[in-house]
Amino acid sequence: MHAIDFHVHLPTPDWLDGSMAGYVEAAEAYFRSPAQRASLDELAGLYRGLELKAVLLAWDAETATGRPRVPNETVATACRDYPDVFTGLGSVDPHKGNVYWELSGWAPKYFPPSLRTDIRGRLREKMMFGSDHPSMPYERILREWDELGYDQPVMDLVFHANAERVLGL
Repeated sequence: MHAIDFHVHLPTPDWLDGSMAGYVEAAEAYFRSPAQRASLDELAGLYRGLELKAVLLAWDAETATGRPRVPNETVATACRDYPDVFTGLGSVDPHKGNVYWELSGWAPKYFPPSLRTDIRGRLREKMMFGSDHPSMPYERILREWDELGYDQPVMDLVFHANAERVLGL
């Protein structure tokens, strides 16, 4: 396994064309990459090919936005059907000892110097790889991580060991 991606949205039509309708175009412009729709089977094949494991995210901002949610049951079904490449989270414990940072939502080349220092330093056991898939292609994200020049022990922590500890894998 190359990495555990701690922040993956389902690129299925119910999320992209339902929950995210009207936001997709803005995300595509921001990330300069089209959001590719895929079935769960296609997504599982992508992760197998890239030797990645995905932490899938349900989405529910229905009360605040009026948009339909992607329910936990959808994520649970995907995890049950493709356990070799998908896992999911149902809730987050906000207590400080259990707070972790998954590094999704921006390209690694844009990490500020203070974050780059913390990744290799005081927060190295709190940081986790996240892609915000399908917003940016994995080839770009993985290349930019490699270009940051972290040593292998730091990469192992960020890319999978911290997530394995949090998920009990």
